Amino acid sequence: MSWAIGLFLYQTFDACDGAQARRTRQSGPLGELFDHGVDAMNTTLEVVIFAGVMNLGQSWATLATLFASLCAFYLTTWEEYHTGTLYLGIVSGPVEGVLTLCAIYATTAFVGGSFWQKPMLETLRLPRPGFLPEVLRDMQFNHWYLVYGGIMLSFNIIQSSQNVIRARRAKGRSIFPALAGLAPFFLTWVMIPAWCYLRPEIQRVSIPQHPFVAYSCRNS
Repeated sequence: MSWAIGLFLYQTFDACDGAQARRTRQSGPLGELFDHGVDAMNTTLEVVIFAGVMNLGQSWATLATLFASLCAFYLTTWEEYHTGTLYLGIVSGPVEGVLTLCAIYATTAFVGGSFWQKPMLETLRLPRPGFLPEVLRDMQFNHWYLVYGGIMLSFNIIQSSQNVIRARRAKGRSIFPALAGLAPFFLTWVMIPAWCYLRPEIQRVSIPQHPFVAYSCRNS
């Protein structure tokens, strides 16, 4: 519950600080850099909390969640750099994405983390038509969330790319230097899964997920 409240307050103040800075004429490039820097760190750390809530553990699902979250953030910043405007998609991370996480954390406070490993359609008593593949009929809540995240990421990639291409062409500039700006992120995310694949012990290491557990382990 504290995660739900804390994240909601973070989102609220993150939305207010820009308006306050502009109202008091204190906005500037340094403030924007600091704001985006904090957002970037929060995006990374939030995935760790989310993986703990969803019982994803040190798995490929956690890695995919981290990739999707950081990719959406990187694309939005890349888009703003080339267009001069911060666009938010139909389902944006700073608004709908954060509120979804708040709802998940608050729900977990009442039902427990194991709830997200139950089959979603069966638990919600929704119809499971026969034409659906078995993997979808019996898919757990946490895996459905990954599907939802993948769909939203696809929309964001298409929208950000279209906006940047449109802005570059309006200025009579080539789109290839802008597209090259995506190379560092995607090159990094080619190497990270490769490293995890070549070093499987990374995902086998058992790490206590809560300070109290770590303290108990040290003193047992």
